[in-house]
Amino acid sequence: MENSVFDQFKAVRVYKEEGKPSLHKPVLLLYALSQCYQGQNRLIPFSVVDQVFNEFFYKFSLVGLPSNSHYPFGKLENDGVWEVIGSELLNRTSAGHLFKKELLIKNISGGFVSEVFDALIKDKHLTLRIINYILITYFDKGFHKKILNYLDIANCQHSESEQILKEKKTMALIGNQKFAISRWWLSKGIEIIQTNPDIFSSRNMRDAMKFFIAGSAAIKAINGWLLAAQIMEKGGNGLTDFGLSLADNDPKLLKSSTWWSIHLALSFSDRSEPYRQFFLTLDTLTKDWISWNEILNRINNVIEESAEQSISSNLDGIKKMFKEGSPLAELGIIENREGQAYTRLGSPVLSDEIIIHALAMARFAHFRSRESVDFTTLSNVGIHNFLCCSKDHLRQQFRRMAQMNQWHSYFSFDQAADLDSITFKDACDPNQTVLLLLQKGQDTWL
Repeated sequence: MENSVFDQFKAVRVYKEEGKPSLHKPVLLLYALSQCYQGQNRLIPFSVVDQVFNEFFYKFSLVGLPSNSHYPFGKLENDGVWEVIGSELLNRTSAGHLFKKELLIKNISGGFVSEVFDALIKDKHLTLRIINYILITYFDKGFHKKILNYLDIANCQHSESEQILKEKKTMALIGNQKFAISRWWLSKGIEIIQTNPDIFSSRNMRDAMKFFIAGSAAIKAINGWLLAAQIMEKGGNGLTDFGLSLADNDPKLLKSSTWWSIHLALSFSDRSEPYRQFFLTLDTLTKDWISWNEILNRINNVIEESAEQSISSNLDGIKKMFKEGSPLAELGIIENREGQAYTRLGSPVLSDEIIIHALAMARFAHFRSRESVDFTTLSNVGIHNFLCCSKDHLRQQFRRMAQMNQWHSYFSFDQAADLDSITFKDACDPNQTVLLLLQKGQDTWL
């Protein structure tokens, strides 16, 4: 029953405008789910929903009109999880929307259909799973805890909310088992997935071992890196748009711009730990040397993972990615000394194409529903760490690029006395910026 109800919520259709999801249905669902979690009544007066919408959109600066609260209130009926009392007697527009004035005058209520409501009331874990799914799918990561607090969920006597929100991070390890990914393995992976997308399934293990000339442990590592780098879809569903771009523009992975795109894909991936945390632990200002043992300790304090050995094994694989002669090492993003006992951020050449793609990746990963973000919030997601530069240096680059005509369709940089901000433009999309990087990015090999 749990999976059946969960699948119903996953199937809710969310309207998109210019490729961006409207947040009206997700906001209504979050509020109604929070009421279930707290054991409130099934039916909610529309007047309450309307007030919540105004508060929610204002508090979190969401894109969209909070005054359109009546749209999802009526349209959710079409998704099979929601009902409006007396719906058949209410007037509707040609698009099927209810009239807000009528909803208020007649004090109309709505809520989850009885079967769904009963399942949610009985199973708080299910309710939190659905809330977590909606948060991850439609809202910036930086807002998740704040939204839980606003909905009065984070402080409930049931502490499952914290556990649920940590679930994704706990399962985010690459799983490379001390293996680094080579140019040959990665390019062969891109090649075979186009004709056999299910090559990494257990039933195809023997064929994979022959194709990659590798043992089963290495095959699992290759699979893990392809998923972590967002090159391959989960579940044997072929290459991602990014993977297809690599296949079309540099199938042998020979260009430095290709490896910059792979590095940034790993940095902004939701399953690339401890790769991402490795860069976040390194100092971007003084770029002091740090031992790998200290890096491991810092990462263990951040990642919720019961088996520390798993993190250690993954970190060993990442360490090998920056050995002399490997593609990522040749970008100059990491420096090592004394037999690789110590490491630090390097000082790589940063082309404008690299910077603009990093901005698009950050937007897609953290600010998908926002039109603008202040520079401090942007830097807090680690974009300067992934570019191996200080915050001030990156700020200067954005300021310089914003004055150039070629970047006007990607972003604008607004300077203020206390808070600089970036406004995203339509072209600031990873699918567009990665092509720009792959096709026009300059050679930055050491």
